[in-house]
Amino acid sequence: MLSLYSAVKVRRVAFSGTSGSGAAVVRPPPTVVSLRSATVSSGRTTARGFSATSFVVVGKAGTIIVHNNGAWSSFTTTTNDNFTAVWGSSATDIWAVGEKGAIFHFDGSSTTSHAITGMTKHLYGIWGSSATDIWAVGKDATIVHYDGTGWSLVTPPTGVNTDLNAVWGTSGMDVWIVGENGTILHYSTAP
Repeated sequence: MLSLYSAVKVRRVAFSGTSGSGAAVVRPPPTVVSLRSATVSSGRTTARGFSATSFVVVGKAGTIIVHNNGAWSSFTTTTNDNFTAVWGSSATDIWAVGEKGAIFHFDGSSTTSHAITGMTKHLYGIWGSSATDIWAVGKDATIVHYDGTGWSLVTPPTGVNTDLNAVWGTSGMDVWIVGENGTILHYSTAP
């Protein structure tokens, strides 16, 4: 079942202050990693980590760069469209989504397009509860779901037609989607 919630417009959610029984939350400053400008040019990039030594960065013109045990590797895709989000269940099961409905899978050594025929809406967010339950959201209330064998469009609730920007959940039966104009959607059953 899909529920629609109403809320005030939220730009960012951040946590600061205390945790638990009043202990201060202290976060160390981030480590800056410099990538050659020829590899990742200007534009949005996003990352997903799997451990302290393994993560992936996606971005402009179909860029997929993997960091594994101190070494950087770049992988080619068949798109020049920008990736806007990345999620993976492991370093060998990575999904990137982006402009014009781009959906790519990276298996640790090569990339494969999983575009949905006729779907050209930009995708802005992706999240999964497992390798066989993945959600992506985007422009004009676009919602797509992967069930382990293929991607399919999910119909949003009546009246929802705004851009959806992010998706997250605690399980396949507890998925939250947020978007423009305070849109909040909640899936509590499988699509």
